[in-house]
Amino acid sequence: MLRNNAVRAFLALAFVLGFSLVLTGGAAIAHADLESSNPAAESVVEEAPAEVEVVFSSEVQAGSTIEVFGPDGAPVHAGEAVLDLNDPDRRRATVALQPNLPAGVYTVNWMSASTDGHNETGSFTFTVSAGATASPIASPAATPEASPGAMTEQEVKEQLHEIADRAQQQATAEAAAEDPLNEWQFLMGIGVGAVVAVLIYLFWRKVRPSDAERVY
Repeated sequence: MLRNNAVRAFLALAFVLGFSLVLTGGAAIAHADLESSNPAAESVVEEAPAEVEVVFSSEVQAGSTIEVFGPDGAPVHAGEAVLDLNDPDRRRATVALQPNLPAGVYTVNWMSASTDGHNETGSFTFTVSAGATASPIASPAATPEASPGAMTEQEVKEQLHEIADRAQQQATAEAAAEDPLNEWQFLMGIGVGAVVAVLIYLFWRKVRPSDAERVY
C-alpha cells in the first residue's frame, strides 16, 4: 500500500513539474533573437557593404526593422528592412545602405516581430576600415592625413568602444520600454511556482499513509 502511494505521488509530481515547464518555457522558444549577420557583429570590413543582412533564430514577420547608423550617428540605411521571401523559414531580413560610406564604426539596431506577437530588440556594430575615398578632381590637394576615408587603428578602436557602449545602452532602454515580456515571464514563474507548491501539498495530503498504515 505504501509503495503504491509513493508511485502515485511521484507520477503526480512529475506531471505538475512538466506542465509548469511547458507554461514558462513555451513563450521563450518562439522569440526571434539575433543568430548571425553579414557583416558579422564586431567584425572589421575593408569597404562598406551594399546591405546589412540579419538572420534571426526563429520566424519573423512583417514589421521587423533594421536600422544602421554611421560614425556620426546619422542613419545610413536606404529604406526599410525587407524579409527574404525565398527563405522558407522566414528568418532572414536585409536592409540596403547608402553608397560611398566613409570609414568608421557602424551601429545596427534591429527589432524582430515574432509570430507569437512579442518583439525582441538588439544592437551590434561593425567597422569599416577604409571606406569611400575622395575623388582627386574634387580635392586635388588632399593628403592621406586629411582624407576623410582613412582612420588610424587607434581611432577605430576608440570609436568602436564608444559606439558599442552607446548602442548597448540604447538597446537596453528600448527593450525595457517596448517589450514587457521579461516582467511578464517573471510574474508567471512566481505564479506557476506557487501553484506547483499547492498541488504538491494537496497530493501529499491525499497519498500520505494513514495512521493505521504506518509502520512503527
